[in-house]
Amino acid sequence: MALDSRALAWATLAHKALPQRALVTLLRAFDDPAVILDASAATLGRHVPAAVAAAALAPVPAAELGLGAVLATAQLKLLAALPTEMRSRAARISRRSPYMA
Repeated sequence: MALDSRALAWATLAHKALPQRALVTLLRAFDDPAVILDASAATLGRHVPAAVAAAALAPVPAAELGLGAVLATAQLKLLAALPTEMRSRAARISRRSPYMA
Protein backbone atom coordinates (compact mmCIF):
# COMPACT_ATOMS: atom_id res chain seq x y z
CA MET A 1 0.00 0.00 0.00
CA ALA A 2 1.71 3.17 -1.18
CA LEU A 3 0.63 6.45 0.34
CA ASP A 4 0.92 9.78 -1.36
CA SER A 5 3.45 11.89 0.56
CA ARG A 6 1.02 14.81 0.75
CA ALA A 7 -1.73 12.58 2.19
CA LEU A 8 0.73 11.20 4.73
CA ALA A 9 1.74 14.73 5.73
CA TRP A 10 -1.93 15.70 6.21
CA ALA A 11 -2.58 12.55 8.28
CA THR A 12 0.51 13.17 10.40
CA LEU A 13 -0.44 16.78 11.03
CA ALA A 14 -4.02 15.79 11.87
CA HIS A 15 -2.79 13.33 14.50
CA LYS A 16 -0.82 16.04 16.26
CA ALA A 17 -4.08 17.33 17.78
CA LEU A 18 -2.94 20.93 17.53
CA PRO A 19 -5.31 23.70 18.60
CA GLN A 20 -7.45 24.68 15.61
CA ARG A 21 -6.42 28.33 15.63
CA ALA A 22 -2.72 27.37 15.71
CA LEU A 23 -3.18 24.86 12.90
CA VAL A 24 -4.92 27.45 10.73
CA THR A 25 -2.15 29.96 11.51
CA LEU A 26 0.53 27.46 10.47
CA LEU A 27 -1.29 26.46 7.29
CA ARG A 28 -1.73 30.10 6.32
CA ALA A 29 1.94 30.78 6.96
CA PHE A 30 3.37 27.69 5.24
CA ASP A 31 0.63 26.61 2.77
CA ASP A 32 1.58 22.92 2.97
CA PRO A 33 1.54 20.40 5.84
CA ALA A 34 4.81 18.83 4.66
CA VAL A 35 6.55 22.20 4.97
CA ILE A 36 5.20 22.56 8.52
CA LEU A 37 6.49 19.11 9.47
CA ASP A 38 9.92 19.88 7.98
CA ALA A 39 10.27 23.29 9.62
CA SER A 40 12.40 23.92 12.69
CA ALA A 41 10.95 24.73 16.09
CA ALA A 42 12.31 28.27 15.79
CA THR A 43 10.61 28.78 12.43
CA LEU A 44 7.27 27.49 13.72
CA GLY A 45 7.74 29.50 16.91
CA ARG A 46 7.58 32.73 14.92
CA HIS A 47 3.93 31.98 14.19
CA VAL A 48 2.66 29.97 17.19
CA PRO A 49 3.63 29.50 20.85
CA ALA A 50 6.67 27.31 21.57
CA ALA A 51 4.50 24.54 23.08
CA VAL A 52 2.48 24.29 19.87
CA ALA A 53 5.65 24.27 17.78
CA ALA A 54 7.02 21.42 19.90
CA ALA A 55 3.76 19.48 19.55
CA ALA A 56 3.84 19.96 15.78
CA LEU A 57 7.33 18.46 15.62
CA ALA A 58 6.71 15.57 18.05
CA PRO A 59 6.78 12.15 16.35
CA VAL A 60 3.54 10.24 15.73
CA PRO A 61 3.75 6.43 16.01
CA ALA A 62 3.21 4.76 12.64
CA ALA A 63 0.41 2.62 14.06
CA GLU A 64 -1.63 5.76 14.77
CA LEU A 65 -1.39 6.66 11.10
CA GLY A 66 -2.72 3.28 10.04
CA LEU A 67 0.71 2.12 8.93
CA GLY A 68 1.21 -0.53 11.62
CA ALA A 69 0.68 -3.52 9.30
CA VAL A 70 2.77 -1.99 6.51
CA LEU A 71 5.58 -1.20 8.93
CA ALA A 72 5.45 -4.67 10.49
CA THR A 73 5.68 -6.33 7.06
CA ALA A 74 8.61 -4.14 6.04
CA GLN A 75 10.36 -4.82 9.33
CA LEU A 76 9.98 -8.60 8.90
CA LYS A 77 11.39 -8.40 5.38
CA LEU A 78 14.37 -6.38 6.57
CA LEU A 79 15.07 -8.76 9.46
CA ALA A 80 14.91 -11.75 7.12
CA ALA A 81 17.47 -10.11 4.84
CA LEU A 82 19.97 -9.52 7.65
CA PRO A 83 22.79 -11.93 8.39
CA THR A 84 21.96 -14.21 11.34
CA GLU A 85 24.43 -12.57 13.74
CA MET A 86 22.84 -9.14 13.18
CA ARG A 87 19.20 -10.19 13.70
CA SER A 88 19.43 -10.23 17.50
CA ARG A 89 21.02 -6.76 17.49
CA ALA A 90 18.30 -5.45 15.20
CA ALA A 91 15.57 -6.95 17.40
CA ARG A 92 17.11 -5.34 20.50
CA ILE A 93 17.28 -1.95 18.81
CA SER A 94 13.71 -2.18 17.52
CA ARG A 95 12.42 -2.82 21.06
CA ARG A 96 14.01 0.47 22.17
CA SER A 97 12.80 2.58 19.25
CA PRO A 98 9.37 4.25 19.52
CA TYR A 99 9.09 4.14 15.71
CA MET A 100 9.32 0.37 15.59
CA ALA A 101 6.45 -0.29 17.99
